[in-house]
Amino acid sequence: MKTISPLRVLWFLLVVFVLLGGLMLVFTYLFPGGIKLTNQFSLRFPSVQEFFLKDTIQYANIDSILHREKDTLLLKELNSLEDSLRAFREISRTNPSRLHYPHDDKSILHSFFDALETVDKQGDFLRILHYGDSQIEMDRITGYVREQLQQRFGGSGPGLQPAVQIIPSTAIRQISSENWQRYACWGIDTSLRATHRRYGVMLNFSKYQESASITFNVSNQAYERARLITKVRVLIGNLESSARVSLSTNNKGYGSKRAEPGGLQLLEWELDTFPKSITLQFNGGGSTEVYGIALDGKSGVAVDNMPMRGCSGTIFTRADSALLKKSFELLNVKLLILQFGGNMMPSINDEKNAMDYGEKFYEQITWLKSMKEDLSVIVIGLADMSKRIDGKMQSYPHIEKVRDALKKATFDAHGAYWDMLEVMGGVNSMPSWVEQGLAGADYIHFTTKGAEKIAELFFEALINDYNEYRLEKRIKALNESSAQ
Repeated sequence: MKTISPLRVLWFLLVVFVLLGGLMLVFTYLFPGGIKLTNQFSLRFPSVQEFFLKDTIQYANIDSILHREKDTLLLKELNSLEDSLRAFREISRTNPSRLHYPHDDKSILHSFFDALETVDKQGDFLRILHYGDSQIEMDRITGYVREQLQQRFGGSGPGLQPAVQIIPSTAIRQISSENWQRYACWGIDTSLRATHRRYGVMLNFSKYQESASITFNVSNQAYERARLITKVRVLIGNLESSARVSLSTNNKGYGSKRAEPGGLQLLEWELDTFPKSITLQFNGGGSTEVYGIALDGKSGVAVDNMPMRGCSGTIFTRADSALLKKSFELLNVKLLILQFGGNMMPSINDEKNAMDYGEKFYEQITWLKSMKEDLSVIVIGLADMSKRIDGKMQSYPHIEKVRDALKKATFDAHGAYWDMLEVMGGVNSMPSWVEQGLAGADYIHFTTKGAEKIAELFFEALINDYNEYRLEKRIKALNESSAQ
């Protein structure tokens, strides 16, 4: 066998190195952006600077986020009310996870805080709707916020569920009979669109032929209070003839309710135990539409998780306003949380695109707020998202422009804004979250651990402003009392 001398190997490597160096120079100076092959792929060589110099991309340091202690002000007040109020205001001024308000006017959430303050004391009931994209699927983020609110203000149950659940939820297990037909007002599959606009509060509804059933089973993965269901409500409508809906649990029947021909109706059952399983049987009604099943407590706070995969949050106005308005009233909705933006990033090419998106989002917020006079809105902005640019994972270009457009839209519509991009650590923070196991390998979605961290930071921001509101009320009441 002929041997290859080390000198020939060296010459071969040198020739390869020179050829690659030449290609590098050609691409660097003639094709600095690479050769575009398709809309998504380009052929490029690293530049001379990229090859020889140290990487200049700095990823965010998130140590302070990972090791941040929960604020003790959530647990106790300081020596005086005035000291506590100053402390809360300092948190609001310096904390990167704070809520942002137009002109720093926190009163835009006071109607919600008013309702929250009295809901448990007076045995009342209020509802929070959390609409979002795939970041909130499977009850991620929502579940933690729900649990914390229900522990503090009363309430239980996982909230609204669709008749047909296309993405499993950790909050509740669900089995629907096969004869349901689901329609939704978002998504690229136009066959799922209805011939009308009656999509209802969940922006999707389901119909059945003659009869159908749904069984809910308590999930071991759910937070504690989500497992405690004492009230079942069915939103049903568009009946051609009367229908009967019966409810039974694993060991007891609760009888049937009759829905009459006509528009939206709310059927209700109160349970005397916490069941492990709940079955609803639907019979008759013709073209009956089911807009949602609320699994709640008898009083307190309900928080609904309503993910819409692929949605940018600009589809709400496709729904029938009269039906949505009545749904909000029947369910006593007090707060909307809107979490969108990520699905727009791949199509944003410049500042104008971002501003156009912001204007469309503003229209959605103002339209939603018109459904109910006392409705408050919090927008959770988009998270950092990375894609491979020049061979390295970097934030999408213009991500800050989209964030700014969403924030402006929220402020113009008199809503509060929670800047998730800033909370994560800003631009190029997603790789740090991936490294710590807080986000997935797609550099877009949070892991379960990461979603809970985001939810924890959001709840802290919300409850800090609620506590500040309460202190302001108490100080004002004491001052008025002493002045008399």
